[in-house]
Amino acid sequence: MRLVPALQTRFPGSSQVALLGLQQARDAQICEYAADQDFVIGSKDDDIRRLVAARGYRPRLIHLALGDVGNSAVLAAPLAAADRLHLAFDDPTTGVVVIESPKPIPAPSTPTCLDPRTALQTQDLTPGPLADAYDPVATVHAHNA
Repeated sequence: MRLVPALQTRFPGSSQVALLGLQQARDAQICEYAADQDFVIGSKDDDIRRLVAARGYRPRLIHLALGDVGNSAVLAAPLAAADRLHLAFDDPTTGVVVIESPKPIPAPSTPTCLDPRTALQTQDLTPGPLADAYDPVATVHAHNA
């Protein structure tokens, strides 16, 4: 499945590391390129998230914390959250947006309908004095409408 053409419907100008000739580049080189070109990186890789945080959230990042899923789920997540992603990144203080699979909720004693849709979190771009001591957890949660 080709991700870039499908992503371009909601994220014009999207590209891929291989299409940019960076398939052999190290993560730091990819981050540098993305920052210089004003790209937002989309990745499932925790190493990229740590690197972006260490660089002061330049470039900005969509962290796909989806677990072991296929390309169709990787594609569906940002497309489903596209409006919220654009809104989050319109705020210049947003450095990382985390799209994660919903966490399992314990079964209630009475039947209920659960919202299985993807949750979205945003993280403040401004590193504080404790930024090196711990990874500040996202500050905003939203759900698909």
